Amino acid sequence: MIEELAEAPGVWLPTGDGHEVVFDGERVNARPVGGRPLNHLPSKVEDTPVGRRFRWLSDDVWRHRWNCWDVVEAWMTGGHALPSALLAALWPDRYWRESLDGVFVTGPDGGRGFLRRIDAGGVHLTGTDGREVTVGWTAAVITHPVLLDDLDELRETASRLGIGQFLRQLGRDVHRRPRTLEGNAVTDYAGLEIPRLARAWQRPGRYRVVGGYVVLDLVNRGEPVQARYWIGTGRHNARTVTGHLIWVGAGERILALEEVDAVAWSEGVRMAERVHDRDRYLQEGEGEPVGRPWRPQREDVRPPGPAAALAAGLLPVAETEGVLVRPRAYPHPLLGDEPMVRLVDDGIAAALDALLASRGFGTPTVGDPVGRGVGAEPLYPLWAVVHDQKNAGLAFAAMNTLGRVEQQVRLSRHYPAHLKPSALLAEFEEIAGRLPSHHLPAFWDRAGRMVLETRNASLAARLFARARESEKAAGITLDAEPRRRVYAAFAAYGGIKPSALAAYARTLKRTDPAAAHAELSALMVRSAAAGVMPAPSLPPLLAAFAKAAGLPPAETDRPWETFSALPSAANASAAFWEAAAPALLTAANRSPEAARGLLEHLPRAAAGADGRR
Repeated sequence: MIEELAEAPGVWLPTGDGHEVVFDGERVNARPVGGRPLNHLPSKVEDTPVGRRFRWLSDDVWRHRWNCWDVVEAWMTGGHALPSALLAALWPDRYWRESLDGVFVTGPDGGRGFLRRIDAGGVHLTGTDGREVTVGWTAAVITHPVLLDDLDELRETASRLGIGQFLRQLGRDVHRRPRTLEGNAVTDYAGLEIPRLARAWQRPGRYRVVGGYVVLDLVNRGEPVQARYWIGTGRHNARTVTGHLIWVGAGERILALEEVDAVAWSEGVRMAERVHDRDRYLQEGEGEPVGRPWRPQREDVRPPGPAAALAAGLLPVAETEGVLVRPRAYPHPLLGDEPMVRLVDDGIAAALDALLASRGFGTPTVGDPVGRGVGAEPLYPLWAVVHDQKNAGLAFAAMNTLGRVEQQVRLSRHYPAHLKPSALLAEFEEIAGRLPSHHLPAFWDRAGRMVLETRNASLAARLFARARESEKAAGITLDAEPRRRVYAAFAAYGGIKPSALAAYARTLKRTDPAAAHAELSALMVRSAAAGVMPAPSLPPLLAAFAKAAGLPPAETDRPWETFSALPSAANASAAFWEAAAPALLTAANRSPEAARGLLEHLPRAAAGADGRR
């Protein structure tokens, strides 16, 4: 019945239960037949075939819209050069267009202007003088406001010309990096007491919370880094105190503040300030540069390197690393002539096509490659299309039920008391009972990842254990890379019990010792940051891996420098500190940061058995 409206999106469609529904581009509206629109979608309407199809579209569009916003913002903070072919492929999608329209861009020739549209005729801009111009740029960069020397004038120009920005670019708070910096942490936002940890989880807004940190992925001097601001771990009703703001690079290395460039500094401080002073931001908004007189900072900002470009899916097509990424435009009868354009890597393209077809989308129009990316992991139910296409229909049917469960999980992200673990586990078990046994490891992993976002680490750990038990029962052995991704994802949120992590660490003895040291170091630090303290068996294993690989002292000490800076490290057991004492003392003797962390958080451990610092 929905397909009959291909020529008339926006028409009220009867559901067969005395109601009509319509999709307005953002949400589903319902009303009694011929009556006034309701302010909610009744459950009996949602349970009809027509209501389900509308709700699926609404959920897909909601996720897609905010994903567009997130991706465009990441392009801005990363300083990525966006090929014109990519922008032209995205422009027909109203949600990409919403995020891109009006952004201030810089071209390869140094020209600048407000992006208005892009098509076969070129890139159409509004110049700073208000005139419309068309240029033949091959790429454009969405300029971060901290790099604009005429930021105030551009704000006035945009206001005068009536140019709005869905992406907060010119209206963004920007923070100047001081010329001289010492240490590796910003302490200005530490010490805020919050009576309940659940309130701390509500403060970050759209920022992610991983373990005890609010985090933001950035590019610093061309390389991927992550800004982290500590808000605490524990039960949702426990008291917490905010901690330091740090920037962490490859190998979990905490950067010295003097290594942080202007954009990474501005974004990291903006994140910490928005979380720390949330009430002020809600009342006053943002938009003024912080630190006067205002001067741009360009000298330490570099174009994204290969690793950062690969992570963003923008590594040049001519390179050999990574998987090709293409725009795929999916039509839907209720979206009219404006398709939903997704940037999809070739590895999961067929699976995504099948999943969206089951949710009412048509065959996509596939564009030319626009870059190379890491390659998305096919989570359930996409996993079924890749590995068991014969039973993919069962996975898609489970996905429809899983969508309802996901709504409960989404609500409990900010209201943890709303999550009922026993009821949620029963829902998952009911779905699992309808699936083939060899689907269960992928299904339980997907269920666990959903729960991770609620910060219920104990339930996530139970689901993680179910996945591993299902693997054993089905005789499935994951390849090294998918296995590494699963453990890293759950460890970051505290979803792996110490005993399970210790058992996994022992399996790494059969791998390359340098790679094993790097992986186990990251897992240990991420678990500890999430409040799950590592087992005493891990420090000797790390030392053995480092010795077998012949790692230099800087590599050996790095995980202990990061670990000693964690506020949650004080919760480690006495047995762990006894096992880790040699490595910690060695790191503290070489690194002032490691010594400072130990003295601040664990004075008794820092003294050591022989009294050394």
